[in-house]
Amino acid sequence: MIDSARIIEIIKTKQEAVMLQKQLDQLLTSIYANKPFEEIAAEELTFEKKEKLFDLIRYYRIDIRDHSHLQTFLQELKTVIQQVPIVALSLAFYPKQELIAAISTWFLAHIKKPFLLDITVNEALLGGTVVAFNGKYFDYSLKKILEDKYAKGEIRLQ
Repeated sequence: MIDSARIIEIIKTKQEAVMLQKQLDQLLTSIYANKPFEEIAAEELTFEKKEKLFDLIRYYRIDIRDHSHLQTFLQELKTVIQQVPIVALSLAFYPKQELIAAISTWFLAHIKKPFLLDITVNEALLGGTVVAFNGKYFDYSLKKILEDKYAKGEIRLQ
């Protein structure tokens, strides 16, 4: 069974997961083509994703010449991706890849589980984040902090 924590090394967001699943579908339909699998992967994936996929293939000792074994592995990879829980984050800005990687790593380190991030941008938050997971909602936005302080009379508009 593929460890879902290894999936987070390839993808960090729900959007990346959807794209990778489409790419895996393309790889699955091309396995039996008259091209080496390395060429097919190079055509379908970015260099970074291809390298990370091949790292997984080596880690799980998949023989890419054994089409049946490779097909089973890619199908399992798709299944594991679908099973990774998703955390919805609203941010006040468009995050860079470094921040997305840091947030993903934080979840893995502190919650001890990999999560895919479903990121939306809401500039009205001003800063901070709103987190939603399993029907729970946590508002850590600057907007919420300011509203709470205003409601308590700690700040006034002049």
